[in-house]
Amino acid sequence: MPPVDLHRILREQFKLHSFKPGQEDAIRSVLSGERLLLIQPTGWGKSLVYQFVARVRGLTVVFSPLRALMRDQIEKARGFGLRAEYINSDQGEADDLDSRRMVHREILERAARSEVDLLLIAPERIENELWEEFVPRLPIKALVVDEAHCISVWGHDFRPDYRRIARVVQLLPKTVPVLAVTATATPGVEKDILRQIGQGTRVMRGSLVRPNLGLRVVKVGNEAEKYAAVATLVRSFLGTGIVYAATQAQTEALAEFLREQGINAEHYHGNRPDRPEVERRFMANDLKVVVATNALGMGVDKPDVRFVIHAEFPGSPLHYYQEVGRAGRDAHPADVVLVHKAEDAKIQQHFIASSKPREEHYERVIAALKAQPSRQKELTMQCGLVESIVKRVLTDLLLDGAVAKDKDRYYRLLKPVSIRGLNINESHDRRIHELGVMQGYAEHTSCRMRFFTQFLGDPDPGVCGRCDRCVQTSPLLLTNAVLQSAQQFTEFPKLGIKNVQGGELVFASGFAVDYYGGTRIGELIHASKYEGRGDFPEELVDAVVRLVRTRLPLASIHAVTFMPPTESGSLVERFANRVAKKLGKPLISTLGKLRATQAQKGFDSREAKRQNLRNVFSAIANVQGKSMVVLDDVCDTGISLGEAGKVLRKAGAGTLHAVVIAKTRLNDA
Repeated sequence: MPPVDLHRILREQFKLHSFKPGQEDAIRSVLSGERLLLIQPTGWGKSLVYQFVARVRGLTVVFSPLRALMRDQIEKARGFGLRAEYINSDQGEADDLDSRRMVHREILERAARSEVDLLLIAPERIENELWEEFVPRLPIKALVVDEAHCISVWGHDFRPDYRRIARVVQLLPKTVPVLAVTATATPGVEKDILRQIGQGTRVMRGSLVRPNLGLRVVKVGNEAEKYAAVATLVRSFLGTGIVYAATQAQTEALAEFLREQGINAEHYHGNRPDRPEVERRFMANDLKVVVATNALGMGVDKPDVRFVIHAEFPGSPLHYYQEVGRAGRDAHPADVVLVHKAEDAKIQQHFIASSKPREEHYERVIAALKAQPSRQKELTMQCGLVESIVKRVLTDLLLDGAVAKDKDRYYRLLKPVSIRGLNINESHDRRIHELGVMQGYAEHTSCRMRFFTQFLGDPDPGVCGRCDRCVQTSPLLLTNAVLQSAQQFTEFPKLGIKNVQGGELVFASGFAVDYYGGTRIGELIHASKYEGRGDFPEELVDAVVRLVRTRLPLASIHAVTFMPPTESGSLVERFANRVAKKLGKPLISTLGKLRATQAQKGFDSREAKRQNLRNVFSAIANVQGKSMVVLDDVCDTGISLGEAGKVLRKAGAGTLHAVVIAKTRLNDA
């Protein structure tokens, strides 16, 4: 390739005066045909490297998991004069596969004619027949793996579709450069990436210290203190920011509380239909704060985020470093705070258990495939596993050559499988270890930034001079007013039951006295159910009565009913009778079971839990027009209450209110 004046292109096409340290070296490395793993912090400008490569070499294919960010990336690239396109499942008419294929075919035809410089593609498209048809025709001049930690089984955001990229890389001529970029790669992740994209790959690892970020940890004793702390912090910070929460339910509740405190807040998660409008308002600084799951970080590139607060424990230091990296990308000072309490790690433990297959999960899938070929959804039902677990197992078996998928999407077992050779439990145990490391960060006594950069393998981790360990920080003071408001708001957590019957929600409302894990309420329930302590104590009766009188329209409620038992005999019925008497309402036995069921806790997936209860409840009393409280002891996923509520509504019941003594963190998930 003839010499290229990179500085002229930088000025004239990208409108920048100078490269950041390391950028020019990285660009020249890829332009010369090298394979390069680039590990640099968020905001360093990794995208400029592959945009430059596309400008100089031609068609550069970028595999990116950030589907929500693709459109924004393409618009920026076009603004630099690049012929840029993207391919993902969001294109074409909604739910119209033919329309999507037409859009994708037209883009790939132009790419095949060398009319596209930069092509962003979602990794799951690799398995697509259209992609397989066009790959041999594409004049690929460079290949990029964005968010390359996703290609590693040890990465914090492992995605099975990314493992297929290694096959694409292996098919490329050696003269085609490969660039892998990430901001979060431990030495173990780095080694795994190199193994998959080819030995001899050069590694450029910059300093991961973010000197403009001030890290801080605030420990609280309960949920009310957490809400009060978040509100106090948001109010104290200048500019706009993000509050990260672990679950969709938590984003909605916390945003509602912040609005009650006079703070302009909105929630954001993957199931909110008007996400683009929330993004637009946030980018335009029309919102003070967005309370979000990590879906927000994938869809918004906002350089002037002045603060990031985590209201739940993140799953690992890798997750945390990536998410706090959304703050201060303009290099101006920004604040980063972790607000946590002891029980917060439990929801992450659940996420780990539901996302990483164990040996027994592989055994279930293999046994099902030995019996007969099956599609992915059928295997989910047959094995009682969540779909993400089944997908991961199938991907590993495909890559191992143990199964094949035919044109009708049936998976067939081809050969015996050695489960021990797949290092299954090692991956799960690594995630548990990383969660423990994150918990250790909360108690860390020296520089917090150095804690992360050492974990990530930074070659020269220095102290930041800004965190609450490097600089003495005053304790966070919570006023009585905000604490009292938070206590009232969080006193009775809402239940996440959203079943619909006849176009309406089955339950008009749903509340728990408290959470099950790590609370006195949970301990009292456990003692009666599992330790032989007899009936639920009067303290729990009084707590439920107070909940009903505080949160529900008692005057319009006709009766109290209860969920039929699976394991606890008449414990809930006797409890419901005492509650009804104190409320001055009749107790009606309204629900029966048409068949015996297994305990819901014995199933891993929500679909299996639903199948366990499908068509099992029946209405055994006249409920026509009756408004009732439906009482249970513990709400986990809410599936049992939801199925029972649908039966009652179908039988003519009036307004229903779900009330439980306690809910698990899983109900928020």
